[in-house]
Amino acid sequence: MLTARIDENHKYWVQTPEGEVEWPSVTTVCSKWKSAVTGREAIWDAPMSAEMESKVAIAREKGVLVHEAIDMDLAGTLDWTSLDPALQGYMAAYKKAKARLRLKSGAGYQTEKLLVGEGYCGTADLITEKNLLDWKTGKHDWTHYMQLGAYRKCVPGLKRAGACYLSQDGSYEIRWMSKDEYQKSWRWFWAAMDLLDCRKAHTRQGNNE
Repeated sequence: MLTARIDENHKYWVQTPEGEVEWPSVTTVCSKWKSAVTGREAIWDAPMSAEMESKVAIAREKGVLVHEAIDMDLAGTLDWTSLDPALQGYMAAYKKAKARLRLKSGAGYQTEKLLVGEGYCGTADLITEKNLLDWKTGKHDWTHYMQLGAYRKCVPGLKRAGACYLSQDGSYEIRWMSKDEYQKSWRWFWAAMDLLDCRKAHTRQGNNE
């Protein structure tokens, strides 16, 4: 079994028989595929104004803090009274989703699980005995199922995979992938992997000329 690590820049490094090699993340693969399909760069890849850059940074940081708080709660170590007021709405939504999903703090779930696939890596937010779930603090995007499909491919025996969308107003929505959605999303993800391979080959050829 291959082992991997994540560095401070959130890049994945896999230990192979030939040595340590950087592998693309699931989110990177999905982002490149979306750019190829839509003809538009991802917001974080395109040039941004200072104002937009600040908004993106704030949203990203908020998402990270929500994920960290959820991980702490599931581990049974979260002090709810110490939560940043800016996170209260998202965490209220999480608490409702947690009750619906019958999740228990301190149950020993796998959280922030590093996954190694066929040429790619990713980090799953939550894996229980039969389910894989990703927490989202933004709106649903069609590439999310590609992400989930790639994660699920790494974890045999799962019953289902889905995403839980947490809103600042305290509401939430859970979307589980159907069997057909999983199969389609995995085909798209694998096609995106082929696209990345083609780009790498073209880049190598260009550098040799």
